[in-house]
Amino acid sequence: MSVTNNSEIITTEVALRKILTSYPKILDKRIQPRLDNYSIELITQASVAALTFSDLTLGMPFLNLKSEQFIIDNLSTISITIPSDPAHSEIINLPFSLYILVPGIGHGLRINGKASQIKPTHNKDVEAKIVLTINSVYLHCARAITRAGLWESRIKTIIPTMDATAKEVIESSPYLLLSTQNSMGNTELSPRGDPAGFVKFIDKNHVLIPERPGNKIAVSLTNIINNPAVGLSFLTPGSNQIIYLEGNAHITADQALLSPLAIKEKIPKLGILIAINKISSHHSITLESTKIWHKDNHISSTSLTPFSKALTAHIQGEGLLAKLSHPIMSGVIKHDMNNLY
Repeated sequence: MSVTNNSEIITTEVALRKILTSYPKILDKRIQPRLDNYSIELITQASVAALTFSDLTLGMPFLNLKSEQFIIDNLSTISITIPSDPAHSEIINLPFSLYILVPGIGHGLRINGKASQIKPTHNKDVEAKIVLTINSVYLHCARAITRAGLWESRIKTIIPTMDATAKEVIESSPYLLLSTQNSMGNTELSPRGDPAGFVKFIDKNHVLIPERPGNKIAVSLTNIINNPAVGLSFLTPGSNQIIYLEGNAHITADQALLSPLAIKEKIPKLGILIAINKISSHHSITLESTKIWHKDNHISSTSLTPFSKALTAHIQGEGLLAKLSHPIMSGVIKHDMNNLY
């Protein structure tokens, strides 16, 4: 089976929209220019954030939101500390993205902006202090975590052993975070989830991720069309080992490749085909210290404003229009969650 069938590669946004069709433009209003009360509420309840930069060689560190490693300075800036690497130069105006995870909760928060190191450091034992200047914030739906069953103890996953290969870990993982960037280098960090092993090795150099139904905004897919560089972090419930993969991606509509990825007899219309450049593995101190897999540390949904209400407020504000729109938004979200495939 060829993985380079150029006739099935989606190379333009026009071709992409012929398959996905357009999305309701009102969804563009979900993006906020800075943190708001709903964002702060979610971050306060969260334990972990994944961080990515446009420089993919910096990896995808996971931050402990309950420590001084992560401090909200104001509604527009966040200060973080990450281990320094003398092989890397100082971070100056580097695009970044954060994905905020709340253990036990399906929806998350995406934050984008520019990162700058407070001062250069060349000592590997010294942490780099970085300021994240925010330019966009938006809530992300619960589809990926629900499909993955990430917080559900009844979902059986095989926890990889310490000596497991990267391939074995990936094939045990039901959830990943995908870093993409547009033609200007601005980044996005987006989750993907499905039953364990949903990412398939086509051969030793290529993996394929099915693209399941979403809101059709398709930021990640559009980014890949314009810039193939991607980074992925794979998570497996119960394990603190993270696999990080760097590669070059294409969007494929090849049904011969996609048919084996069908769920409930529904074949994905598209998939993300990635040529692997590098795979690395590491034990996450953050996942271990925050104990995100422990059921006792999971947050009840009653501790947060319902996703539908927060999303409605982001789109329609807090006035009468929001109150009138909330039941409609709730219905749409309920329909989406009942039709994951």
